Amino acid sequence: MDALTIFRNTGAKFENVSAVAGLEKTTGWWYSLMGADVDNDGDMDYVAGNIGLNSRYQPGTDTPIEIFAADFDGNGSIDPPLRGGSEERDISYATVAKVFGQMPTLNRKFNEFVDFALASVEQVVDRQMLDTCFHRAAVMMESVVMSQRRKGHFTLRPLRHCPDLACPRHRSP
Repeated sequence: MDALTIFRNTGAKFENVSAVAGLEKTTGWWYSLMGADVDNDGDMDYVAGNIGLNSRYQPGTDTPIEIFAADFDGNGSIDPPLRGGSEERDISYATVAKVFGQMPTLNRKFNEFVDFALASVEQVVDRQMLDTCFHRAAVMMESVVMSQRRKGHFTLRPLRHCPDLACPRHRSP
């Protein structure tokens, strides 16, 4: 989960100019980028592929999809319980069995599944462990066209429907 990022080559180093370019609120699950002059004005625009809106993940600026990753169960591997937000509360996307398997002490902390379902991430994970977790938050899932308006500054236009369509892969016999 990272933001769309643009670096300028200064000759001595690469300088992050994403904020100036208008990309500061674009954290998402980006997986592709293609350059093209989409608006036929002579400069390079980009189409950025994200996970899309055809999923159960529907974040927003005030309600990001968050991941807190750590070795919660002490087995040497990272356990990422994914959490999503709403104005009222956090929502766990992992099943109770999966989360309780990763963090067996939760069986004692939450006697009823409903108590776990209503708990915030701060109530599930101790503050000390939460402070040491790898944490990322995504606020955007739609794919976008990044139109360059002036040198180095972009306007984002969501690609709402077409890129989110799932198409079966055809196999040859």
